[in-house]
Amino acid sequence: MEKVKLFISYAHADREYLNEFYKFLNDSDCPNIDIWKDNEITLGQEWNDQIERNLNCADIVLLFISQDFLKSPYIKNNELSVALKRHHEGQSTVIPIFLRYCVLNNYPEITKLQGYPTIDTPLAEAGVKKDRYFSEIQEKINEVAKNIITKINIARSAAVDNGGEQSNVAKEIEQLRNTKKIFLSIPASPEGLAMRRAFIVEVEGKIKYDKPQWPYEIVPGILQADEIKNKSLSEQEKDIEILMNQCIYAIHIAGSPEDLNSDKFKSQYKQSVRLKTGSTLIRNILWLAGPTIKDGLDTIDEAFKIKLKMLPSVVGEDRQAVFNLIEGFDVAKEQTINHLSAPFSPVKKIFMFYDFENDNENDLRIRLRKILQEDKKFAIRDPADESFEIQKKAIEECNAAFIFYGTNSDSIWYKMRERAILTSNKFGAVCVDGREEPEMEKKIDRDVSVNEILSIKGEKELEAGVLAFKKLLQEKQNQGG
Repeated sequence: MEKVKLFISYAHADREYLNEFYKFLNDSDCPNIDIWKDNEITLGQEWNDQIERNLNCADIVLLFISQDFLKSPYIKNNELSVALKRHHEGQSTVIPIFLRYCVLNNYPEITKLQGYPTIDTPLAEAGVKKDRYFSEIQEKINEVAKNIITKINIARSAAVDNGGEQSNVAKEIEQLRNTKKIFLSIPASPEGLAMRRAFIVEVEGKIKYDKPQWPYEIVPGILQADEIKNKSLSEQEKDIEILMNQCIYAIHIAGSPEDLNSDKFKSQYKQSVRLKTGSTLIRNILWLAGPTIKDGLDTIDEAFKIKLKMLPSVVGEDRQAVFNLIEGFDVAKEQTINHLSAPFSPVKKIFMFYDFENDNENDLRIRLRKILQEDKKFAIRDPADESFEIQKKAIEECNAAFIFYGTNSDSIWYKMRERAILTSNKFGAVCVDGREEPEMEKKIDRDVSVNEILSIKGEKELEAGVLAFKKLLQEKQNQGG
């Protein structure tokens, strides 16, 4: 099984923290992580070479931060600088672990990273909470490792050019992640061109000064747009098609009625719509200079007007409103990526429906959860007291879903959740605690969609049922389902 490599950089004065943390780093609790320990250096090996080699191939680097760590010349020159460089280049993920109070004023490259617990509550001050913090760090590392392996699996599948469903899904994910350009139309009017130039100037500022950096480049740029607009319409269409194929969103500017009625505007919009067909990438935004331009929609061809009015629109020269629309698109894009990525994850997420008020302490439900997670390849997404609508959305982020049916014998409650699983196209199962209702087995045989949802009837079927569930889920994942 694929594993990610973990390197821990620490000062020898903090060895006791490392030894404590090793209790939480093992094959059972961290099945996707290969942990390199410096005590694995054998006699005759060059210890400096071994440290350098393992640091340079690490996927995750933990920095055990203390004053001893910061003042160590060897760590500063040989480990910290390398780890931070590789982190900024995207070759690894660096996570600071704050052990003891220390002075970090001269280390902004550390303080801007997400550390644990926090700078103000280091492990030395944790007292009885220390194990809880270690377990949270373990959970964070496991999550990072899972994401790394998921990306590796996606990249491998995307590289397979066999036209298979899994390969095509992987390619779509890669395209969604890597497409970082937005097409900004070239208007015909001076007013529209002024809006365009002001937008590009603001984007350049966002790229330069925003933290985190704004991720998109606007195409064509000002100079490239000047070149394109002086060409014939057919030549413009060829250039614009090449650019649009590189973009995830398209913004269509109408600075005056002249723009709405121009061949340029119509041509660019039609090209974008054509490229959008069958793609999750191209999303169109209509940007109108003001209310009078919006009213000008009524003067254009009826069919074209209807299409334009269906686009997400911004009226007025408030550029932030355009950025807000793009942020909304980005949220939807990330949800799509998470949904498409689920089959490539080494950890299968399982959503568990249950009646929180009545069954949270149910012994059978607790046993079900424990058996599902005991091999660490399965993670439970608990609904707690979330609304049913939030629960339905959460299913999309998971590989499968369970309904635990305990003391609640309301068939509406039960059937609503079964229907949520079926309509999500996720693999599902039902576990029933029959102790509260003698006729439960008959109810399950009658009500469960037996061809699509696996049923586990009480204590006697629990272990065998969970094994069957895991096996069937794995088979579905292997088939790309």
